Amino acid sequence: MCFLLSLFFMVLTSSTSSSSQAPPACVDIRVVGIDNGTFSHPIQPTTSVADIKRVVNQKYHIHPANQQVQHSGDNLEDDRIVANIPDLTELLIQVADDFPHALPRFSVVPLNNIAGIDVKIWQTKTGLVATTQRNVGPHLKKIISRMFKKTKNIMFQLSPMSPITLNDDIRGLLQIPESATHFSWAYPPAGQMRFVLKAGEEAELQNLASFFSVGGFVYFDEDLSPESISFTAILPDPAHGALSFGQPKQWPHLDLTRRLAGRFHPITIEDMNKAGAMRYCWVQPGETFDGAIPENQHGMFVYLFHEVSDGTDEQIAMSRYFCVQDDAEDADEDDDEGQDDDGSSGAAAPERVFRAGPRLSNFEQSTNGIIPEHQQPPTMTDTQRLVELQQQQQQLAQQLRCVVCLEKDKNTVFTPCGHKAVCLECANKIRPRICVICRAEFREIIRCFD
Repeated sequence: MCFLLSLFFMVLTSSTSSSSQAPPACVDIRVVGIDNGTFSHPIQPTTSVADIKRVVNQKYHIHPANQQVQHSGDNLEDDRIVANIPDLTELLIQVADDFPHALPRFSVVPLNNIAGIDVKIWQTKTGLVATTQRNVGPHLKKIISRMFKKTKNIMFQLSPMSPITLNDDIRGLLQIPESATHFSWAYPPAGQMRFVLKAGEEAELQNLASFFSVGGFVYFDEDLSPESISFTAILPDPAHGALSFGQPKQWPHLDLTRRLAGRFHPITIEDMNKAGAMRYCWVQPGETFDGAIPENQHGMFVYLFHEVSDGTDEQIAMSRYFCVQDDAEDADEDDDEGQDDDGSSGAAAPERVFRAGPRLSNFEQSTNGIIPEHQQPPTMTDTQRLVELQQQQQQLAQQLRCVVCLEKDKNTVFTPCGHKAVCLECANKIRPRICVICRAEFREIIRCFD
């Protein structure tokens, strides 16, 4: 009898002890800076900080990489078990204003070292295609030889053209020819090498390299006549840049992705790749997809966290779009501040949506892949750099190979889609006449001469 009483007492004591150490049923989570950003969430014995980040992502579309979970002033690691945190009543989520939670402001910089006569542009079903000509200026020639060692010309794609809505003041700042009536976003060519600005080289070369590393805007008339074409690069400029974007919004429908399938391109910015973003496209102003995105008045970027044709539910839910922000109200405030005592306006800056940026810029590697020579990482040895360069050259060589025979170089372009994927011999053998990239029917094969 005493034994049974002792056993019952031990079980009761163990149960009481376990209940006193049981994890809280739920915890308050407060996302700093978000309206209605406080909610309660049930906690299990195995719930980790990484699990909390996923819940916040699902609820507010904030990427886990942008979240810092804190308790009592301490930053918590992703593998920390929440139930083991003493005196737990609330978790704070600090949100970093980095991609994909935000896009920085940019300045738009005119490029005087590339002109309309340096390229040939023609229309396709999904936008425009451009290729550099044989005789180009010295800066562009240097970019081609250093970034694209296996070819003597560069082919790149542009978004569908849209009418220019900039006012005369901004057009003048961006040096857009009066004959230009339309514009497009230019996507970086495939297979570019990293560009290193050497000591003594003109900084203008850096902005041109940015155009072929990150992309930029191109202006022209409806006939794409060379004298109307001008080029601009975009530079991160948080303090003064006037090309700004609104808050990220979840890309609403997979059907919209399929409708834009031929317009998505690989992302070439390293930090975006690290966050999981894979492809992006520029959507021209006023393209609202039957009212699905009514706020797209000035154009926007869409970022996919999956390939166009497939993706997990979590990847699809991560996809974002950023609309160009209309800063007209800010411009009005600036004008008011610029008025003199007599009510007349002072030297107010009319350019808001696109501002001409400085000619000299200092890009970081994570932003655009361009590194001034004096900023090269000191820990990388010459041998390591040689190995990295050889790997890049091998990758580039593979990208230049015909996707059918895998032996000869790609040297033909299908029209009207504009894809360059096969050699001339394989192109003539393709039956039915379907592009191997977009599966659209092609009418002609154009031979490219390097």
